[in-house]
Amino acid sequence: MNRRLLKFFSILIIVILLSALTSCGKVASQRDIVSYAKEKYGKCELIREEHSGSDTDEIRTLYLKDLETGIEYSITSKMVGQGLDGAIFGYSEQKQSDFEEKYSDYVYNQAEQDITSLETGHPAQILLEKEGNTSKVIFDHRTSDEDALKVCRSISEIIAQYDTKDFLVNDFLVYCENEDICIGFYADSSDSFTSYEPYVVLDYVYEHVDKDADFRFSLGGYIGAYLHPEDIDQLGLTVSDDNGNGTFFFFTASSGELFVAFNMEDFGKEGIYCVSEDTREEFLLQDKSS
Repeated sequence: MNRRLLKFFSILIIVILLSALTSCGKVASQRDIVSYAKEKYGKCELIREEHSGSDTDEIRTLYLKDLETGIEYSITSKMVGQGLDGAIFGYSEQKQSDFEEKYSDYVYNQAEQDITSLETGHPAQILLEKEGNTSKVIFDHRTSDEDALKVCRSISEIIAQYDTKDFLVNDFLVYCENEDICIGFYADSSDSFTSYEPYVVLDYVYEHVDKDADFRFSLGGYIGAYLHPEDIDQLGLTVSDDNGNGTFFFFTASSGELFVAFNMEDFGKEGIYCVSEDTREEFLLQDKSS
């Protein structure tokens, strides 16, 4: 208990010291914001300024025009409270801008025609997401990992031609048939495709469990949510804090029963295993002679 109190008071002292350093701050000046914009986004010109409040309520917003692209954007400087558990110990200046969002829109609009006319032999829906979200490529039909890599690479190369500031990360989550079957991830920085191998599970279910089963969705999760502890031990699965998560595929059997299938390779073993969603008991294979 004493150690916990000591740790708490140590953190509290650090927060107070930091607040002492930040409590006397103020919003950035017009000159500072323009310098910040030029350094981070490139050459620009000032359109107008808005300034209001004082002390911790002071806000300054500059509206700027990027000289390379013509994009008009804003940067706001304001004071933000710093604290712990709802208690504010001081304030520090922070800047916010909508440049990244407007720039991604600009680049995607420029690239849209080239992407639309891209002939890959693999029809797909391409959903280009804004900063912070991963874009998606959704193929109409089942597509190999090699072809998925080629298509993602082509899309990335087109976007890169218009991304003259080299701001965008052209990573893609790749799906086949619908957004419930994620087959892998394309990383732009390494030009590589990591396969999630969902069809290893899907093909097994349709070929060996229930050819008329209805696939519902897949979901990442912890093995303990689908198997009893004694079954995990009996199967010899390797489960730990670092290795307890995998991808689980949910089906409705032709009988109407709900079951879950997963690849035991996620947990150090070979094979596909199916369990009843309700009982967490093994979902038995269908009679092959029927």
